[in-house]
This record gives sequence, structure tokens and C-alpha cells, in this order.
Amino acid sequence: MTTGPSTRLTWHQGSVLPYSSLWHTVQRAMSLNALRSKELAFCGRASDQVGVPRHVNLLYNEAVDGPCGVPVEALSMRSLAQALGEPEAVFAWAHLGRLPRSVRSLFSPSIRVCRTCMAAGYHSALHSLRLLQTCLIHGDELSDRCNCGELFAGDQVVLHHMNAGYCRCGRMAFLTSQTCRRPTMRHDETAPMSMVAEWLDRLAGVIRPSAGDHQAQRAHDRILLDSVGAWCAELHLGNPGSAIAPDPQPLRVSISVARLSTIEHANSVRPATHSPDGASSTRGRHSLYWAGDDATTTYRSLARHIRC
Repeated sequence: MTTGPSTRLTWHQGSVLPYSSLWHTVQRAMSLNALRSKELAFCGRASDQVGVPRHVNLLYNEAVDGPCGVPVEALSMRSLAQALGEPEAVFAWAHLGRLPRSVRSLFSPSIRVCRTCMAAGYHSALHSLRLLQTCLIHGDELSDRCNCGELFAGDQVVLHHMNAGYCRCGRMAFLTSQTCRRPTMRHDETAPMSMVAEWLDRLAGVIRPSAGDHQAQRAHDRILLDSVGAWCAELHLGNPGSAIAPDPQPLRVSISVARLSTIEHANSVRPATHSPDGASSTRGRHSLYWAGDDATTTYRSLARHIRC
């Protein structure tokens, strides 16, 4: 059977817990209806266009041009909600596609799991946040490895490569015959995850400049990870890895961008830029840290103006 926009799947309504991951929910639907990934016709390059999925990253669920020209598609959340008979609102933060690419280095490229949550039929994409070392619900360590010892790979969240309900090695179950129907965890038990969701709402408004190439981008991301505590405090974002709740005040993006740039600049290590005669050795050359386009030049000028 191939599903479509008007197809209703076998599903227990109300069984999507708050902040459940799209990755886990899709596996439940596939297992419960004995479907293969190519039989899920909920994807498209636009929100109102659906077709047979070819390459869908369920952690971010976004339609982009992937490497080697392979198109990465996205599941239509509206069509999925209709097929399951669930309101679309229950899929809030089911994936991380709302986040700007400039802050995605804060997340693991694949899933991380709390085994106690998994046993109760629950998994959240928010577990991939690297600032969290333990599950906020149970206090158990978040794991990025299968029971076989292998790291969860990036293609573990690609719909085309998925084996619903278990790891490819067969040594770790992601759901059981019971939990593919209804999780045994109660809705109210997921309340601690709301702190992370609120923090992500604020993080989605943070803007960081993009570096000019992959090498500079990796250095840029390392600076972000090293200084994340400082700029979270500076921008009043709060820290989801602690007991401190996020500041309810709205994020002022224009000023926050400049402050973030200042913090990252202070935490960066740069080589000497002056020649022996005192002249700048990098003058007139393209910086590896900053892109050479007009938009970046304008941004840096405004950032210096605000700091002064």
C-alpha cells in the first residue's frame, strides 16, 4: 500500500507525546502499518506538494539540495498529521529544521537516545542538543551509540535508509509491539522538555555570520561551542543544561548579533597579522574567517559601530 494525502493510517489518536521526534513517530507509523519508507507519500519540495520520498533527513526535515546533487526532501507535516488524525500542533519541535544553519553545530549530526525514554516509547529530537549530557526526564546519560557499540551515523535519520523499529545490526530496538501503538510514558512526564523547547525558540532568532569556506566554518563552530555559555548569558537565552529557566524577555536580534560577534572574537585565537615593519600583513587579502561579500562587510561595519 502506498499512502497519499487523503490516506488514513492505522493509528491511536492522542499517542504523540509532546516534543516527540519525527524520526520516532514515522517509525511507529511504518511499523504499525507494515509500510516501507518508499510507501510513505508525504514528501515534497513544497508544503502543499507530496510525492514518494527519496532522501529525507528526519532530524531536520527540510527540502534542500544535498551533496553530489542528491535532492533532500521533506515530509509534509500537514499530510502526515491528516494521515494520523492528529492536529499539526502536536509536532512542535518534532524536528530541528527551524534552526539557522549557523547554530546547528550545537547539535549532534544524528540521534542521541535516553534508553529509559526509548523503553517507554518516547524519543525527542531535542536529545541531540550537545549541551545536554543527561535526560531531563530521567537523569540518565544520553547515548549516541547503539548496543553494538557503533556510533549512530548520519544516515540513521535518513528515511530511505531506515529499518523501522530496530538498528541495522538488530541489537537495539527503537520500539516494541506495545510502544509502536501507544507510549507507556504519560504526557505530563515530558514537561521538563519544555525548557529546552523554549530555549530553542530563542536560539532560532540568533544570527551568526557564515565563514568563507569549510575549514573556516569548522573553526567558527568550535568558537561557538567554546563560548556558548558566555553568549547564552549575554543574550539572556538561559542554559537548557542547568536548572536556570530561560529569560522570558524577547531577544533583540540586532543588538544580540553584535554582542555575539564580540564574544566570539574574544574567544578566538588568530595568528599574528602584522609584519615586522608594523604594516598589516593581511591588508588587501581575503580573510579565512570572514566572507568577502558586501553583506558581510556591511555587517562588520555595523557591528563595529554598535560596539563603539
